[in-house]
Formats: sequence, C-alpha cells, structure tokens
Amino acid sequence: MEIRLEAIDGEILEEWRWEEKPAAMTFQQVADVLDGQGEREPIDVVFVFTRLSETLTTAVRHASARPIIELFPPQWALTNFAIVSLEPLYTVTHDRKDRVQMDVQVKQKRWLDYDSYDMAHWVAAELFPLTPSQRDGSFRDGAPLS
Repeated sequence: MEIRLEAIDGEILEEWRWEEKPAAMTFQQVADVLDGQGEREPIDVVFVFTRLSETLTTAVRHASARPIIELFPPQWALTNFAIVSLEPLYTVTHDRKDRVQMDVQVKQKRWLDYDSYDMAHWVAAELFPLTPSQRDGSFRDGAPLS
C-alpha cells in the first residue's frame, strides 16, 4: 500500500510504501512528519489515527469512495474524481460542466448532512478548482444554455 501525506493545499509532505511491518511503525512515521510541520499546538494523535482508521475502513467498505483522499463523517468522502455520499450513494464528479449548479441541487436533498457536505465541497474546490467553463455558468444539466 502506498501512503501519501498531504497538506490541505495538496502539497505532498511525505510518501512511502507500507510494507510488511507493524502498523505502529507506519503510524510513528506519520506522527514524525506531522510533528515536523511547525504546528503551534500539540497534535491530537488519537484523533489523527481514529480518522485514519475510519478513512481506511470506508475505502474498504465503499468501492465508490476509492481512491479516497479524505473522509468527512458521517456522510461524504472526497476522491480524486468526485465527492461521494456514502449513504445514500450519490456522486458529484469534479469534471461536471454543471458543477456549480450541482451544489444548489445537492443542498435541496432531504437526506443531506450539511456540515459533512460543506466540508467535502470546500476541500474539493480547493484541490480541484473549477475550470473556466464550469465557472462561467453557461451550462445547466450538462447542456449549453441557448
């Protein structure tokens, strides 16, 4: 398994291959990288590894959430191609021409966990910025407006 640790802006902090060694050694590598990032407050190691465990478990259980970048409990996951609702299954791909309009449509869903979606949407916008054609709003439902 390959592991990549990234900053929120997508900068790669460290990459390594998890080989046949105790998980504690890999977790120590992650902690060492995080500790060297100049954080002003101590790292909540329990939170970091609980979230890592939840993220990996989600990737194993939900094929639609692979390859997973980040989990936004309780409902949404970010992948390299979409933000995905895990329950119910619902996907908004990053390359949709009507991605801006999809934000409005998703927010009308009765089943939506707003906090989870808003965080997934915000991080997706940071990592996968809108293209000029997505920004100009000339598409609705995937078709050009006349």
